[in-house]
Amino acid sequence: MVQKNIHPEQHNVTIKLTNGETIQIKTNWGKEGDNLTLDTDPFKHIAWKEDKTVKIETSGEKNKKFSNFDSFF
Repeated sequence: MVQKNIHPEQHNVTIKLTNGETIQIKTNWGKEGDNLTLDTDPFKHIAWKEDKTVKIETSGEKNKKFSNFDSFF
């Protein structure tokens, strides 16, 4: 049996992208007519890029928490 009325109500909010463009979406975040401004560009974020190569910046210092595993590195 399918339960009814188990999902939260959805409403329209405006999303302002980092390039100034705005889009409207349906969500249960906030209230009807609220505005959300993104501070991370979804078009440049690694999760949405074609090239998913992760670049890890190394400072030369190893994490002290894992120093007992030095023989493995």
